[in-house]
Amino acid sequence: MPTNDDMELAGVIGGIAGALFAAPSLQDKQLLEEAKKMKSVFETRKSRLGSIPVAFEKDITIFRNIHDIYTLFGYGFFRVSTILCGAVLEYALRKKFNSSEKFEKLIFQAKDSNIIDEKEYHYLHGIKHARNTIHDLNKDVNEHDALIAINVTKNILEKIMPFMDPARFELATSTV
Repeated sequence: MPTNDDMELAGVIGGIAGALFAAPSLQDKQLLEEAKKMKSVFETRKSRLGSIPVAFEKDITIFRNIHDIYTLFGYGFFRVSTILCGAVLEYALRKKFNSSEKFEKLIFQAKDSNIIDEKEYHYLHGIKHARNTIHDLNKDVNEHDALIAINVTKNILEKIMPFMDPARFELATSTV
């Protein structure tokens, strides 16, 4: 029959053996470090965008897509975040004008209605152009360009949303 000392020794040896088997491998440690770095880069990028304006919560489609834009940008998907900016702006302009017109005509309409100024008009055309080059896989969008597109999108949405008919907002029934 084992003594208490034998049981303690077995427990210590078992604990050491378990710790050796449970210790992460060098590869696992490297992967964990890489994941920490990626999370840090993600958080840093995302923080450059600021918070999502509260007004965007009035329309769940706008809010969810802006949330996706922030996430895509954070992970470094600059081209896709820029393309989604164009889609969100087109959606908002269609809601504003209750229209199914093409994006280009909606941009002209927003300028003619004095909702956007000359500079924003040109930015919108740039975002539209970036969205239309989706088929050109050689076209690259860098972080700086995506940041500009996102900030312009937020600014224009903040100008458009007060002019949108609240009856046409897609209200949130649940949170993201």
